Amino acid sequence: MAEGRDLVTMLYAPRETMRRVLDTPGRRWTIELIALAFIVSSFGDPDIRRMPRELPGLTLVPTLAIVVLVCIATAIFWVLAICVIAWLVTLVGRRLDGKSTVADVRAALAWALVPMIWSIFYRIPISLYQSQITVHETGSPWQIGLELLEQGTLSVALIVIAIKLVFDLWVVGLAAINVSEAMRFETWKGFSAVAVVGAAPFVIAAAAVLATHR
Repeated sequence: MAEGRDLVTMLYAPRETMRRVLDTPGRRWTIELIALAFIVSSFGDPDIRRMPRELPGLTLVPTLAIVVLVCIATAIFWVLAICVIAWLVTLVGRRLDGKSTVADVRAALAWALVPMIWSIFYRIPISLYQSQITVHETGSPWQIGLELLEQGTLSVALIVIAIKLVFDLWVVGLAAINVSEAMRFETWKGFSAVAVVGAAPFVIAAAAVLATHR
């Protein structure tokens, strides 16, 4: 069974942690990790913050009910998406001589989301900071840019983008490492399996576009 310390050791010893989680009988926290990662990633979501303004006719209780229902539906979608991705990654991994079950790969992908969970420590202060910024969204991009510049927030925005990029790359790296550990092959094969599945929608979309222009 997975332990709380695994949420920490996954950050600096992913292979050892993933092997321990896979080899230890009991719950692997797959669904819990996916749901928690979604909740953290939704923290301070601007679409949610704008909802009362977009739906002025609703009182607090109906607005909260809509937010909760949307969050639940999206969390379920995240879980289903990880399940489908895990199945596809397993198929590709087996083509690369990997040996694993879909359940193991699903757990590997779920544990790759651990950095997203820890991102709560930068999302909270950034969300509080953003709530203090006043931007007239009806203005032109140039006007919005000048307004941000006057408030000294452009540099902050660039820093936030850089931090988010680092965490996204961290998740991708962990996904490759965890999948390679679950499939019991080299890390580059894990990265290849994840990359093939990740690139598939873009390849299909490009093929569809090219087909329509023939």
